[in-house]
Amino acid sequence: MKISVSLCTFNGSKYIIEQLESILKQTRLPDEIVMVDDISEDDTVALAENYLKRSNIEYHILRNTERLGVAANFLKAMKYASGDYIFCCDQDDIWMENKIACFLKQIHATKKMLYFSNGMLVNAEGVPMNCTLWESVHFDPIKLNKNTPFDLILQKCFVTGAAMAVSKELVEMIDEIPAGWLHDGWLSLMAGLHQSIEAIDEITFYYRQHGNNVIGTHGKSLSDTMKVWKSNTNKLPKVRRERYLRFLSIKERKIIENNQKLDACIRFWSDLDQLKQHSHMRQCIIIIKHLLTGNYRKFYTGISGAFRDIISIGLK
Repeated sequence: MKISVSLCTFNGSKYIIEQLESILKQTRLPDEIVMVDDISEDDTVALAENYLKRSNIEYHILRNTERLGVAANFLKAMKYASGDYIFCCDQDDIWMENKIACFLKQIHATKKMLYFSNGMLVNAEGVPMNCTLWESVHFDPIKLNKNTPFDLILQKCFVTGAAMAVSKELVEMIDEIPAGWLHDGWLSLMAGLHQSIEAIDEITFYYRQHGNNVIGTHGKSLSDTMKVWKSNTNKLPKVRRERYLRFLSIKERKIIENNQKLDACIRFWSDLDQLKQHSHMRQCIIIIKHLLTGNYRKFYTGISGAFRDIISIGLK
């Protein structure tokens, strides 16, 4: 089985060598590394090339002539890769030595389209933050045993790009990442449609947090939390509705049960997107209706999501 690493870079000179070192220290080395640089303005490419040419790993470094952005850049890197399974790789994380081996154990056993693991959050200096990736996104692998992947993904995307490996088969199904989606969300939704996702309950890498990429709302004040609630009420429904409409327009409509679920999901987010057109009383009635019919549980965060939406009405 051939293993590729698709590494995307943009102004990553500060951390790129540490990431590459962790890849080349794997107990099971990758067969190739494909790096696509999105027009870095620092010496990321030179550093990476000088380091990789001293290794025995086959590598390819592609430089974009126009800036693609995260999603399109990763798709380009995955399309270029020739491996049977492709590991997505950020420029600033650190892999544990057994990451590839850990994934391969599960891949050989189950042959799914998409695998993803847990990670440990670390700060800019690489110091653990006492929080795992799954804790930060409120994901419990037991949920995958009790629900289908597609059902869970309609609630929220719980797959992080830096934590996943995908089959070449899945990559070949995708021609583009539609606007409004990131590569991890789109790939996991497509794999979920085929019920072909598996969670690996192991911490396999250090997920570096710095600048504006810190996950979650830990440490925010009550007033900040209220602003987040209000922002979600104003923006999230429209974003979710448009994302799923794009998916509905592109995917093959061959699984009737999932089409019905997706249609119900779109109606739910459409209702929330149009809340502001109604009186406060009518807004509360709509929220309660979706709570009682189970839509908040199916497509959002359950009672807590309904509570946030009701509270946000009072903040307008």
